Amino acid sequence: MSNVVILIIVLVVVVLVLAAAAAAITVAARKRRDHQQVEAREQAGALRREASERSTDVRQQELRAEQADAEAELARLRAEQAEQGAHAERLDAAHAQAEQEDVVRDADRLDPDVDHRGDDYRASHRTTSTESVEQERHDEGPSRP
Repeated sequence: MSNVVILIIVLVVVVLVLAAAAAAITVAARKRRDHQQVEAREQAGALRREASERSTDVRQQELRAEQADAEAELARLRAEQAEQGAHAERLDAAHAQAEQEDVVRDADRLDPDVDHRGDDYRASHRTTSTESVEQERHDEGPSRP
């Protein structure tokens, strides 16, 4: 055999060995990839089962959150109503105070001892309760017949 034939045979054997090695590497890589995909599918399935099992808990939490929102809205409405009620009471009190002051001013206009036309005039808020009348009588001494 000639050197050329031996060289060709060696080259063919080297090419076949390299092709076999490449095929083995490709097969091993494919098996590894397939194995990883199987593991990934199993892991994904386990995660989906876990998520499914927790869905009831999640829904219950959502319902509690919705209930808390509704309670908060109700509290806001009640607070708004209370604020409106307080505002109405303040208006009523201011109106009552103005009426009281009008009565006092009318009384001051009638009272000859009160100078209601002076620059320093301010309506005196004298009480007319029985207690204050009795206190004034007590302060003045015995009543005169």
